[in-house]
This record gives sequence, C-alpha cells and structure tokens, in this order.
Amino acid sequence: MITNVVVPLDGSPLAATAIEPARALAEATGATLRLLAAEPLTCWREQIHEANDYLEQQAASTGLPAVETLVVGDKAARQAILVQSQVAGAVVCMATHGRSGMGHAALGSVAEAILHDSDRPLVLVGPSMTPAPPQLRHGNLLIAVDGSPASDAIIPIASDWAQMLELRPWVVEVVPTPTSSVGDAPERTSESATVRHIAQGLHDGGMLAQWEVLHDPDTADALLDYANQLPAALIAMATHGRTGLARVALGSVAMQVVHRSPCPVLVARSPNLVE
Repeated sequence: MITNVVVPLDGSPLAATAIEPARALAEATGATLRLLAAEPLTCWREQIHEANDYLEQQAASTGLPAVETLVVGDKAARQAILVQSQVAGAVVCMATHGRSGMGHAALGSVAEAILHDSDRPLVLVGPSMTPAPPQLRHGNLLIAVDGSPASDAIIPIASDWAQMLELRPWVVEVVPTPTSSVGDAPERTSESATVRHIAQGLHDGGMLAQWEVLHDPDTADALLDYANQLPAALIAMATHGRTGLARVALGSVAMQVVHRSPCPVLVARSPNLVE
C-alpha cells in the first residue's frame, strides 16, 4: 500500500516533469504527495526560503488540496532521497537526468545511486515522457521480462501495482533473434512458455492479463514501440545492472527504456545484481 509519493526536485524543468505522474499516482491511491528539495544547501536563510517558495509554487500547481513540502539542506541529495524512500509506504517518483555518450544513454547519478542502495522500486520519468501521458488508473501496464531469474523480480511488484491501480497487465518478452521459418513452431512454443506462465499467474490472481513474444534485434526499440501502440500508462521492469567500483544500477536496456519511454517506468532492483 502506498501512503506517500515522494518527488525530489532541484529547481530544473526536467526534475519537475515527475510532478504530474506523481500527482496522478497519489490521486489514484489516496497517498500524500510530498515534494522534496534534496539539493545540499549551505543552510543560509535566503536559500532555505527560496527552496520553500519553489516547493510551495509547485505544490499549488498540482491542484491537490494538501501537498507536503520538505527542504533538506543538511544532507546530499542521494542521502535525503534514500531516507525518504525507506519510509514505510513511500515510493519515490523522480525524473532522470539523462546524458548521452559513447553511443548510449546513461541515467543521472542520483537515480542510479538510489536504485543501487534501496530495495524499494522507483518510478522513473525520462526526458522523452509525453506531456500528457496515458491515464494511470485503469490503463495498460507493460511488464517486460526476458526469461531470466533477474527479470522475475518485477513480477510480484507489477502484480501489486496492477491490482492497486486496476491496470491491465501485458507481459512482454523480446527475443533478439527473429523467427522467420514456418517450421519453427516448437521453438515459438518454447519461447512463449515463460510469458504464458506469468500471464496465467496474474490471471489466477484475478487480472485479465495478456502476453506477447516480440522478435527484434533491439530489445529496447521493440519494448518502446509496443508501449506506444498499447498505449502503456506504465512500464515495469527489473534492473540488470552490476554493482561494485564501476557499478551501473540499471542495465543498458533499462537505461534506454527509461530515457526514451513516453510514460513512467517502474523499476525494481534485481536481488542478484552481479558484483
């Protein structure tokens, strides 16, 4: 059960794009919307007042009758957000500060750090989200899996969110190698076994779940095309990153999906990230 939806803000237009999906989530669940200024401040009185004024302006723009605001100036952004994410019933909805380089898109360091350190799912909003994303409640939930134990981490979370928001689940797996031969029926049956099993489990839980196996050399492209066609109100997927000195809390596919998604992405940290 969600009781608080926390939105970290730093005064940038990109960070503020998380407010609308967070507002929709709070309204749909009856949770409290909490706007958080999580930038380290020098604690000068003028800076604190400016941060408070900014949060109050953003709170008024939501149209909700009661929105909490919180300025944390004695902690780094990562620490402040992590503390809020661990509060019982809280979920963090934050924008990612994507940057391109070396042919791929990377998420902002703060979002990466929270994913690495927290065992709670995050709602991430990338810079490509449409100005008016599909309605969250009663919408379509695209659950991305790949048949690995790591991807299974998202299934119980997605199931809970589907029930909570009355979303229609679509379990989707992308097979990188296209199946072009008409004689490959046994192979196609094997490919669909995972998604059919997951969809059946959701169906047994009272949800009308659909499933699909896509064939495309680019997993992210296939998932994003499918999300646009539905259209998806929310995409759910597990991380496939690594930890350690050069840690990347999100794998490359999840990075691309979040960076290019037209809707928010619910991301869960896989419990078996590679060190």
